[in-house]
Amino acid sequence: MTSLEDFTKQVNELPNWGKAALAGGLAIILYIPYKWLTSAPRKSPIKEDWKS
Repeated sequence: MTSLEDFTKQVNELPNWGKAALAGGLAIILYIPYKWLTSAPRKSPIKEDWKS
């Protein structure tokens, strides 16, 4: 058995609240770095004093 099969088996054996907690934890783990990366100030190639 591979580790992926073991993990899938363990997730399938969890109760519904355990699956919900796992999904929520995974969402938080992925959201925090995403929010940090997207909220960083962008280095724009366009100068602030540029006029159209």
